[in-house]
Amino acid sequence: MEPSLSFDASIVLRTSQDEVRYGARVNFDAGSGALRSDHIDAAPPEAPPLATLRFVAGRWLFDASAESRVSINGVTVGGARVISAGDVLTIAGSQLLVEEATPSTLALRRFDLVGNDTLPPVGDSVRVLAPSVEDLPVLQCAKDNDCPDR
Repeated sequence: MEPSLSFDASIVLRTSQDEVRYGARVNFDAGSGALRSDHIDAAPPEAPPLATLRFVAGRWLFDASAESRVSINGVTVGGARVISAGDVLTIAGSQLLVEEATPSTLALRRFDLVGNDTLPPVGDSVRVLAPSVEDLPVLQCAKDNDCPDR
């Protein structure tokens, strides 16, 4: 009997062209940063994976080798880290935004960036702030009747 896709955790990779679904575990190719399904019957990789992403105990765990140049939200990662919605993964020149991180689905969006463009993290570290009182414009009038709001 095949496992139900609706109840098993899965990883979804979205690009501007299409959407690809994987199981609950993927490897990242060391050279390109491309996702590779981690099936038992798949041919063994030529190089060890740069990083893995898997579903463990209700959370999505990202595990990168210490010598890799992988970062999450601009911070280099060597080891395991739980990822959540809004995180930006940078792997071998690819940047992936974690759009959704639920127990059933991890949705990643790959952005086609040009040159040295970067995708900023959109989680708690980036938020709109109200301007301080010092930054508000001050209206100065030469005479009392010159001010438009008086």
